[in-house]
Amino acid sequence: MRKLRIHICTLLSILCVITAVFPDRGLAEKKENQSDELVLALTREPRLGFDPMAGLEAAGTGFVHSTLLSLNNKMEISYDLAEEYQVSEDKLLWEFKLRDDAYFTDGRKVTAYDVAFTYHMAKERGEMDSLAGFRQARVIDDYTVQFLFERPLSSFVYTAASIGIVSSESYGEDFESEPVGSGPYQLVKWEKGKQAVFVRNDRYYGHQPFFRRIHVFLVSEDEAYAMAKEGRADLVQSTGAYAADRIAGMETLMVDGADNRGLSLVTVPAGTYLNGAPAGNAVTMDPAIRKAIQVGVDRERIVEKVLNGFGKASLSAAFGLPWGPSAKSEVNTDKAEELLRIGGWVDSDGDGIIEKKGIKAAFTIACPFDEPIYKAIGLALQEQLVNLGIKVIIQDSAGTEMKEMMQTGAAFIRSESHNPFEAYNLYHSNNRGLGLKNPGLYASAEVDAAIETAFSSGDFADWKKAEELALEDVPIVWLVNIPQVYFVKDGLSLGKNQASSAYPLSILNGAEDWRYE
Repeated sequence: MRKLRIHICTLLSILCVITAVFPDRGLAEKKENQSDELVLALTREPRLGFDPMAGLEAAGTGFVHSTLLSLNNKMEISYDLAEEYQVSEDKLLWEFKLRDDAYFTDGRKVTAYDVAFTYHMAKERGEMDSLAGFRQARVIDDYTVQFLFERPLSSFVYTAASIGIVSSESYGEDFESEPVGSGPYQLVKWEKGKQAVFVRNDRYYGHQPFFRRIHVFLVSEDEAYAMAKEGRADLVQSTGAYAADRIAGMETLMVDGADNRGLSLVTVPAGTYLNGAPAGNAVTMDPAIRKAIQVGVDRERIVEKVLNGFGKASLSAAFGLPWGPSAKSEVNTDKAEELLRIGGWVDSDGDGIIEKKGIKAAFTIACPFDEPIYKAIGLALQEQLVNLGIKVIIQDSAGTEMKEMMQTGAAFIRSESHNPFEAYNLYHSNNRGLGLKNPGLYASAEVDAAIETAFSSGDFADWKKAEELALEDVPIVWLVNIPQVYFVKDGLSLGKNQASSAYPLSILNGAEDWRYE
């Protein structure tokens, strides 16, 4: 017994020496195991899950689902699943050669059959506006696919960078929650409204991501901020409301993008019927009203008041993009008042509201009820327009009511597209009254021709000219550009391919380049 006690004491002494020499070994191993995991707090829920066919309210394109081409933070096109592509001179035929080392997470190779299936499915679902004019995808061999169009579509290069490729054999009813992709990460868990968990796709054809696991908590803006303050997340999504705050151990990251907010104004007279529904407005149909608002609004003031200075004045749906008009925002209330006076709008009864032929310059603005920022923009705009003698009423709305109000007056809208095709959606007469497209019900043969020219040429100058021509008639008053705001833990590098989109979870695009330094 005495010898046993001696041996035990000796063993304990040795262990104490080891612990003294390597006191943090266990802790270091724990940290090493955790260093390849990230926790994110994001505020925009992928409402339609992770099915890229479901449209812009779905997530996963770029990090769960690979695309033919990719778009970096400078809006430059590069290759992804495609190794090369060619376009016919008339831009009616596009041919893509695919890499042969890409696999879906179910072990199947990605082939031209999957690409063709994806694009035919996208056309059938009808959620991808930028596929207008797409006729068919034709498989030439396992790794060659051709796209045929009914008309020239130079913008297709951007569409090819935005549609995630799905497996023709695995695509089905549960795809939104159990997607099979070929991107750098795989979704392994999704609790709607709560969390999503992604793990590294070890069969990814690109370089292997540094982080093995990314755990995303889907929370409110206030909860996200609390997680940042308490050190419970490595990356936290926020807004201008908190952007000025300094959080210990984190830096503030501003990601410029194409999230432009504006006010659509109906350009046709009251009593019009379009697509079987009432349309038009006796006030906004007058170019003098629309142009006065365009030059009389102080956008910088809205940025300061609503976005706490974390934003920019915008005059275009393509603000911040290579094909966006280059005009700068300048407020000129004197010119606004002159436009109104020349247009016949005067305050004849002294009530502060101008009128013309017995019609008061008053109208209602439809405001999406689920985004408080629109209400704040509306109140700021209301305060400015009353000084011009224009009265606006802000009314929360959604769904069918939103559409009805948009077609008979005014509505707050958003454009966040990285595709010049958006000009066609917003301003071409083909789209008047179709869903939420061309909300101003605008029609101009000159603008239509300019858009068609841009489709044929693909020249940024032609796209700029098309929108500049449309905005001379002011069917939409663009107001502000809102950047994405994030708090990022010190030492966490997001590389150079940060997402500039406001779409759900899009910050994860380029996550394969993230690492701790």
